[in-house]
Amino acid sequence: MINAMHHELLISYHKDRLRRLPRGRFGMHRGKQVMYITYDPEDKTVSSKHKKIVRTDSALGRFYYPLIKESQGIEEELRALEAEWKSTYVKAPREFKYPLKKRHEPIFTADDFMRAKCNQGGFENNENIEYNGQFLRSKNEFIACQALDKLGYECKVEIRFTPDGFTEFDPDVTYLIKELQKPVFLEIDGAMDKHGYFVKSEGRKEKYFRAGFREFSDVIFFRLNDAHSFDLSRLISLIGSSILANMNDILLP
Repeated sequence: MINAMHHELLISYHKDRLRRLPRGRFGMHRGKQVMYITYDPEDKTVSSKHKKIVRTDSALGRFYYPLIKESQGIEEELRALEAEWKSTYVKAPREFKYPLKKRHEPIFTADDFMRAKCNQGGFENNENIEYNGQFLRSKNEFIACQALDKLGYECKVEIRFTPDGFTEFDPDVTYLIKELQKPVFLEIDGAMDKHGYFVKSEGRKEKYFRAGFREFSDVIFFRLNDAHSFDLSRLISLIGSSILANMNDILLP
């Protein structure tokens, strides 16, 4: 079970998403499939009392259809989150306003993540592993991306980021915690039993710290004892630690 603050953030995040999307329902009108739009952030004349009726097969309908489907999915998730909250806690959840106010200005932002392109690391991919349209360096990246996908986090592999205009970073995987508006770098350091790889890994870690990135808040280092071990439960624990670290950075309402 997620902790109380994370639960509150998820509820607030889903409500914020709904405020930004049209809402409505599907139905029939004069023998045609239509959408009854009950809320549109771009049209203040629309309400539950003054619905906008749009034919599904029209040009406007093709615009609204994916947005209404998305908002219906969010509403379903929100109902489940609110029901779980009521069954667990007596007090009402706090409401967090987006964009979130934080103690530290992030070096790499959610907007940076959205603009970033994957597979920018300039390596030769010998594994030939493709996942969600991205080419992965190794089976370790593949397992990590699968785990993040199941946890509901969008991820990109081998993005390139140059915070000072000179020093380049191309983390193995970067994932976005949307409800915290925070991307986190994930470096997967395999074969730590080999001295040369260990030294390389330590140098890469120092490079992050010199640039001002904070462990767990900005980057997590997942170290494997050898090339054949992958402790999935430990990776999930590290991802959980990154969530806790970034929640501690949020200024409370």
